[in-house]
Amino acid sequence: MAEKPRDWHRYLGPLMFAVRDTPQDSTGFTPFELIYGHQVRTSMNILKKLWTEEEDQEVKTAYQYVVDMRDRIEETCEMAQCELMKVQNRNQKYYNRHAKNRKLNTGDSALLLLPTEHNKLTLSWRGPSKVVDKIGDFN
Repeated sequence: MAEKPRDWHRYLGPLMFAVRDTPQDSTGFTPFELIYGHQVRTSMNILKKLWTEEEDQEVKTAYQYVVDMRDRIEETCEMAQCELMKVQNRNQKYYNRHAKNRKLNTGDSALLLLPTEHNKLTLSWRGPSKVVDKIGDFN
């Protein structure tokens, strides 16, 4: 792309294919595999199967194909969910290393993190305000 900057759009297709066929660290699967339940069948994979005669000669019915596909997708989703839980636990442990437990009591002063008037996605600190009531340990 550096050689022909005006042709950048021609590289998007191969780039997106590479991204969709690369296993993600968080799930351990490729995005293509999570959506379709099997790995991408590229021409090189098919050629390898033909040369090594690994291709199944058995013809499946459409119903059996759908049932098998559903089972593979469910199994892949369960495995991806387990991987995401592992990543979430690892991230939570990493975050909690630096987190501090701060407890406020009724009558203490505190700052409030609230949306701004112009944009609800932009937050700003307001206060200090007095703590009126304590609902729980963190509210």
